[in-house]
Amino acid sequence: MVPDNGIDWAAAQDAYGSASAVPGLLRRAAADPNNAEVWQDLWSRLCHQGTVYEASFLAIPALAAMSRSAAPTAHSQPLHLLAGIAGSTDVRGTADTLAQYAAALASCLPAAEAYAAAAADDADFCYALSVVAGLRGERVWHEVLTFVADGEAFGGCPVCGVDICLFLDTNPARVSLSWFPPPDGPELVLAEPVTIEGFAQELLEMAARHSRYNITRRLLALLGDSQCPTCEEPFSRGSMLGLGGDDAQ
Repeated sequence: MVPDNGIDWAAAQDAYGSASAVPGLLRRAAADPNNAEVWQDLWSRLCHQGTVYEASFLAIPALAAMSRSAAPTAHSQPLHLLAGIAGSTDVRGTADTLAQYAAALASCLPAAEAYAAAAADDADFCYALSVVAGLRGERVWHEVLTFVADGEAFGGCPVCGVDICLFLDTNPARVSLSWFPPPDGPELVLAEPVTIEGFAQELLEMAARHSRYNITRRLLALLGDSQCPTCEEPFSRGSMLGLGGDDAQ
């Protein structure tokens, strides 16, 4: 059952204008969770290339209801779309009303935990972490973790602005000016687990709980210490990825 909540969908906006088609699509998705065409249309309307709209927020209760009842697989469409909306940093044409839906999003965290437990490999597990970050409103983490799934992360030096790639799976982990291996920059010294706090600590605990030791190492590399290959400015705690300060804790 898709919650209606008295929404005037025709007056709300999605990526293409009036969101009048959205409630019908949500009902079809709830009735047939494997309908790829319907989910493609919902993604296109509600999280178009990462951009979200008024209708995106209005759809959260319906997507949350579907997420709570969906099978804990790596391809739970409602859970991924819900996290994509909640984790977006690009809100277009409307106020950012995400905080109003905190309870609905939190109600889906057990589904995200089940997804993590069912993850087929490390990449799937990273996407599960990204879902958790989205549901928690950790928007920068949500985006960064989708790259960590491939053993890499991309950012820029906060001082000179040069683009930098973090190679998290090399031994040792390294930073590089090239986005192609092998990395050509300084070593990335892994962070000490006891120094990690806040949401980052929760991610490490989740990786440990599910025996994802390679993901633990990637996270410690992500939060480690190195320097810019160009200006030699030191950085740590993922500051070059926008995770510096409280965001990395």
